[in-house]
Amino acid sequence: MCGIVGGTNVLPQYLESAIRKIHHRGPDASGLLFLNEGHVGMGHVRLAIIDLDDRAKQPMVCSRTGNVLTFNGEIYNYRAIRQTLVKLGWEFRTHSDTEVLLAAYGQWGMDCLKHFNGMFAFAIYDPSRKRIFLARDRVGKKPLYYSLWNNEFIWGSEIKALLAVCPELPCDIDSSALKEYMDIGYIPGGASIYKKIHKLKPAHYATYDLDSQSFSQHRYWSLPSPLHESITENEAIEELERILLDAVRIRLESDVPVGAFLSGGLDSSLITAMIAKENPELVAYTASFPVAEFDESAIAKHVAEWLGIKHQILPIKANSIDLLEKLAWQFDEPFADSSLLPTYLISQAIRQHVKVALSGDGGDELFAGYDSYAETLQEEKWKNIPKYIRAMLFYFHHLLPLGVRGKNFLRRLPFDGIECFMNKMCQTELITLSPLNYEIDSALKELPKNDYRQEVLKTLKVEQLDCSTSLLQEMTRLDFFSYLPDDILVKVDRASMLTSLEVRSPLLDYRIVEFAYTLPDEFRLNGITRKYLLKKLARKYLPPDFPFERKKGFSIPVSDWFKGEWRNFFDKRSKNNTSFLLDASNINKIQQFHDKKSRYGHDLFKILMLKLFEDSYGYHIKMGAEST
Repeated sequence: MCGIVGGTNVLPQYLESAIRKIHHRGPDASGLLFLNEGHVGMGHVRLAIIDLDDRAKQPMVCSRTGNVLTFNGEIYNYRAIRQTLVKLGWEFRTHSDTEVLLAAYGQWGMDCLKHFNGMFAFAIYDPSRKRIFLARDRVGKKPLYYSLWNNEFIWGSEIKALLAVCPELPCDIDSSALKEYMDIGYIPGGASIYKKIHKLKPAHYATYDLDSQSFSQHRYWSLPSPLHESITENEAIEELERILLDAVRIRLESDVPVGAFLSGGLDSSLITAMIAKENPELVAYTASFPVAEFDESAIAKHVAEWLGIKHQILPIKANSIDLLEKLAWQFDEPFADSSLLPTYLISQAIRQHVKVALSGDGGDELFAGYDSYAETLQEEKWKNIPKYIRAMLFYFHHLLPLGVRGKNFLRRLPFDGIECFMNKMCQTELITLSPLNYEIDSALKELPKNDYRQEVLKTLKVEQLDCSTSLLQEMTRLDFFSYLPDDILVKVDRASMLTSLEVRSPLLDYRIVEFAYTLPDEFRLNGITRKYLLKKLARKYLPPDFPFERKKGFSIPVSDWFKGEWRNFFDKRSKNNTSFLLDASNINKIQQFHDKKSRYGHDLFKILMLKLFEDSYGYHIKMGAEST
């Protein structure tokens, strides 16, 4: 696992500064290279996992083609690809997946992406074509940002690297992205908090032509269309087990020790059990919380004892709030998934023992594990009511006080199907961004409603290829396109890489992804049973008394903490300092509602993380304000 950064016509001192900014992603080695008579600069920091020899360092130059690669990630099937390339006449001087990736591009060009099973973000300079080639893995495990500005092209693993490699880059706040953050707690799609910086989307590649200065990007992989072929339950369980065992096996490939996240939930417990079959010396790590409602360490301990593996429990305390400033800096833009804190703390503890850990991420999106899926399907029964009656009931939601149960349900009544589910994503009841400085507020007022969600609906229509797709398929695909890559995977990547820990997710092997989205609905959500097929398989691996129907997210008791230990910190950081983005009167209003109802902890967390972002990157924001 590593970090990459580069650009056209970048100055050496700026590239060196950018490398230092992302040192945490690769503390074992670093390198930079200037090519095309200095017009292209490429930098890399390395976390050595496979082939620890210095010859595997990057940027790596192909002696046969002259192509140059910087690569962040792992190609899990690199051994099989290497064998194929050897038969085609390629010779190798290292045992690294980096050299295999470079040779694969030399052999197949951009079609090399079809051969890779892995998590990756990489940049290749192709001197024969005067072209820079960027690509990101199918699911979006590894990040890749880019910017086109002032006839130059820059890219990197984190936004802070782009800001360092090009200090003149305008940092105007993207008001649409800011609105989405306040709605859903993260910035989705190809946008970032800054107008001039963008994400390369998952399953996309991009090219930049040095002569014409033209840029283009394309999707190279899509979810399969749902199948209508019959498959029995036993056949489905056997196929899932076969693929998942292989996904675990290839993710244990490492020249350094490997551990496991064991939250106590179904997904991480199943993955841990499968790892234990391959590696009995495995050590699993679990977070514990002082609030019993959020603590699953006892279940995790029971699983570890039943499997006969080593286990460490790591306590997470409310006073860890001081770490949020560091995390706000690491995430580069506003991000309000509160589980970033325990994810970081567990990663930090694991990193003291291993460089690589396997996790259970992806099970909820692939196998319909979230409560919101079943809830939306239940609410669909109300859609038999004529629309004009629903519209009347919708009107009454404005009359209900904030915090009254049922208010959000009435707000969703006019929407059908997937639009109802998308509306459920946005639960913010309180306006927190008005008034804002440098015309952001007026820009927000002009934005179309559900701007990003309309974009995702269009994506769904293009991707599904089948007009008879079920609502469950639409909901899980929506989360696969948005919530998974833009929240869950961002959280895991930034929090773990801040500690220089590599996290691998077997459930997000693209073969399992494709398999899951071709399953009949009843194999994913069967009545009220979530993750039906996964639970059937897990019964073969976990203790008979494992609480298969228990569902707890990996979260922290933010509502309780904002009435206790976090209150003073919040007051000091959110209200006592000048803010470009926040209005103190609205903050007071939310806090008053939370004092009465204890239901606005997540809204307060959004505000706090926005303010901490502003404190970390205020200089850039001010410079952006001056340029508008």
